[in-house]
Amino acid sequence: MTLHRLPALGRHLARHRTRLPTPTPRLALSLLVSIAVLSTIARHLPRDRTRLPTPLPRNLTFRQPPFQPHLNLASFTIGQVMVANIPEHLRIMAGRIRELGVKPELEVFELGHIEFARKLIDEGLIETPAMFQLCLGIPYTAPATPEVLAVMRGRLPESANWSAFGISRQEFDMVALSCAQNGNCRVGLEDNLYLDKGVFATNVQLVERAVKIIRDTGREPAMPARAAERLGIVRRS
Repeated sequence: MTLHRLPALGRHLARHRTRLPTPTPRLALSLLVSIAVLSTIARHLPRDRTRLPTPLPRNLTFRQPPFQPHLNLASFTIGQVMVANIPEHLRIMAGRIRELGVKPELEVFELGHIEFARKLIDEGLIETPAMFQLCLGIPYTAPATPEVLAVMRGRLPESANWSAFGISRQEFDMVALSCAQNGNCRVGLEDNLYLDKGVFATNVQLVERAVKIIRDTGREPAMPARAAERLGIVRRS
């Protein structure tokens, strides 16, 4: 996949003209068709266009299963926005993801989210080894500090794969810290818009800087096929 040819919109699939995330299926589908033309990786084409209050019709009805869906575990605030996920809905979504034969990225913003993830694993709703994303530095959630990263990592299941990120100016610090603790890392415009102070970035530039940090720690970034193998992700044509 050629990174610089993909629409640079971060991991949120669609954003309208206000630059805020939007769940509008029409915008998501348009972007995903563009990605599908350029990439052998991303395949996520939702067909349902309703806004029903249950989690299944809008979020988990697919012509083809997604490559790796993400699951936000529990409710939390992001600045002035409330993200509400009740346990019953999360159980439904986790079960449906497992039925689709794909492995989710478990996004956790607090220690309690990890505990709920462990409960879902014990209930058989999430396959092991699970993939955790430690989301740090978002306002009013866990801060992006070495101490917090170490504590959250320490509560993960022993077999878990994990990654971490920090937002804004903390992004590259967390790349280095994750590597130092034998974790994976995440960068992108969803989390950070700037390469340096006052200098807007592209996704390619963020990835290139992360790769340099990784190599400076004596490690090498995994190519897509190797990463999918390590994470236990099934690739589909």
